Amino acid sequence: MNSSNPTFQRGVTLSEIVIALSVLIITISLAAPDFASFIQQVRLSSAVNELHNAIVLTRTEAVSRNDIVDLIALNNDWKNGWRISASDNQQIMAHEALQADFKIDARFGDGLQHVAYNGTGHSVGAHSSTAAPQSGHIKLSLGAHSRIIIVNFIGRTRICNPSQDKYCDSASSD
Repeated sequence: MNSSNPTFQRGVTLSEIVIALSVLIITISLAAPDFASFIQQVRLSSAVNELHNAIVLTRTEAVSRNDIVDLIALNNDWKNGWRISASDNQQIMAHEALQADFKIDARFGDGLQHVAYNGTGHSVGAHSSTAAPQSGHIKLSLGAHSRIIIVNFIGRTRICNPSQDKYCDSASSD
């Protein structure tokens, strides 16, 4: 062997592996809460969109049938799921229960857990084309995140985020 030629060591030492793993574990532990929060936001958005789409479908069916169509919370609780039915009790659509970690607070003018539309697309009380216009909101929460679906007196809906829209909570309390 020539002493003027240095030999190169191949591979890594145990201490280098431990340091690399430590850095990786610290990075993952810092990112984990953000990832969990992201997953909650995605699950919440999905549930809100499904319920909002059901409200839109209810209104569309009412107009196309020129009749009352109801969106009703199963067992008077939106967490149990919901169904859309026509005035002749024909079921149009049903949705299964949400997972147990969701919190839902729904408030409508008549105190019932439903959204109903008449043939002109206006919101009404349950099963009544002559009832006063119905308005209210459904607030879905998951962890620290929440979204509110607001139904106004003429039946239009919107989704708002209370953490970003300063008028969101005040609009839902009307």
